[in-house]
Amino acid sequence: MKVKPARKEPMRSRRPGRRSPPPPAILHGPDETLDGVHILDEMRNGVGVLLWQSLHDVLLWASVPPGERAELFRPESVRRRLAALVALAPDPALEAALTSLAALSREPDTARPESVSAVCMQVARWAEGRGSLATALAFAQGAAIAAPKEAAPGLLAGRLARKLGERARAETWLRRTIVLGRRSGDRTTLFQACLVLAEMQGERGDREGARTLFLRAFRGGRRSGFRDIKGQALHGLFRLAAAEGSLEEADAYARSALHAYGRRNPRVPQVAREVGTFWLEREEYADALSALRLVVPFARHPAERLEALAAVARAAAGAGSDEVFDAASREAMQLIRRIPPEELRPRPLLDLARGGAALQRWESAERAARLALDAARRDGEPPVILLAEEVLARARSRTGAPRKQGKPAAV
Repeated sequence: MKVKPARKEPMRSRRPGRRSPPPPAILHGPDETLDGVHILDEMRNGVGVLLWQSLHDVLLWASVPPGERAELFRPESVRRRLAALVALAPDPALEAALTSLAALSREPDTARPESVSAVCMQVARWAEGRGSLATALAFAQGAAIAAPKEAAPGLLAGRLARKLGERARAETWLRRTIVLGRRSGDRTTLFQACLVLAEMQGERGDREGARTLFLRAFRGGRRSGFRDIKGQALHGLFRLAAAEGSLEEADAYARSALHAYGRRNPRVPQVAREVGTFWLEREEYADALSALRLVVPFARHPAERLEALAAVARAAAGAGSDEVFDAASREAMQLIRRIPPEELRPRPLLDLARGGAALQRWESAERAARLALDAARRDGEPPVILLAEEVLARARSRTGAPRKQGKPAAV
């Protein structure tokens, strides 16, 4: 689908006078009575105390004008902090960052905002990697406060606040990031913030707002040569169109998204799964098969691989590709024997049953339909129960009947 090219925006001339400040961001959650207090909730040990103290050093340093920082901390502060680090011996990556922040109290007047911000970002990513999201958010905000003209910390803060379910807080950080990204020329961060905010707008039902932001990211990504951003924007536009029932538009966005990503992008499995399922439900089996086959190499966990193989089998059956169906269903049945019965999900089993029925492999269809029916009754999925019962009835009535030649039945 061709997206209308954006009109080239004229360069804004610099007007005399001061720029208006970027929009403020929410710094505290509803139960956050003190900056970074949740650090102590997530890490109830000496490392948590060190992190909390280091964050407060950064916030104090950032709150004082540059020319007044020389005697901000007592000389012995850095010695005590370094001694505590040696005694606690934290993760080496964290130790390096905390050592750098301890140095802030030794020479606060010469510390550069960009350097302080970068170290805070390092701590935030470390904390996010270990699941300490409140700690990560506190240091992402610290990074943004230390270097208030930088856009990247605000993007991380917005993403983390969203993960924590603080939608209003996330939105304020993302809107601030968009302004700072435009002013600083950080296009990558600007467009990434547009994408995250667009997803949030779509989740709360503001599809027009989401579409505007996705289109902004798409056009910016296309102009700047950012294929990943362009692909994410097209993927988001596909989701919006599919949710609205604009099937032809969704179809076009789906094709464009897969083309934009290419085959080696790590986002391909997710996009291919969604797009392939969309085409599968529209009975565009050949397109669905080409998309869903991209998912299989990335599906390593048995349950995920079973889901991918079952979808491929159903698409192959609809496309009349016996060999692909046979290979996918054979591996799928091997996985079914390895997965505990209580962990089998009904929909992949139903896909196998429908694929077998489409190719008139009645014994295979009956076996998969029985498993799908048992799993659907256990999980309480009435739509799957009805479809599985239908396939099972057809299979039982046709078991042993010769296969008819011609176009496969609907899957």
